[in-house]
Amino acid sequence: AAARVAAPTVRASSRRSAGAALAERAADDGGSTFDRLPVIGAIASRFSRSRWHPLLHVSRPHLGVDVAAARGTKITAPAPGRVTFVGRKFGFGLVLEIQHSNGVTTRYAHCGSALIAEGAHVERGTPIATVGTSGLSTGPHLHYEVLVHGHQVDPLRFRMPQMGDS
Repeated sequence: AAARVAAPTVRASSRRSAGAALAERAADDGGSTFDRLPVIGAIASRFSRSRWHPLLHVSRPHLGVDVAAARGTKITAPAPGRVTFVGRKFGFGLVLEIQHSNGVTTRYAHCGSALIAEGAHVERGTPIATVGTSGLSTGPHLHYEVLVHGHQVDPLRFRMPQMGDS
């Protein structure tokens, strides 16, 4: 089992936002909720069903949250689970996916390096990758997605009532 590491929280902006609310929830270290982002940084782009893509110059969905952080910043698992994918995906660059309980999968894209292998079991706070700029990217950041039964949901609004080992 991996050693427990303090999960990172979100830096809240000066205005009240979903990120600020998430940062407040993250201060409560209850251990049984899925309420943390996996990297410390500033929210650069939010979940949206339609967003102007900065490189492709077309409107398309952005089904995750982009967290800007320095290249090499450690990304940690926000909940216990099993790593189901480590590899490259078109546009996303280096990607990791973790299957959690209750049909939840988390996806981490644009990574610089993977720190864990496919098939590994992780605990909340386990370092899994580093921030990079692989794939279609405007700079170092983590693109973070939460999928529930295969459908993306807003990671800033998603909260799992109970987390168990998958």
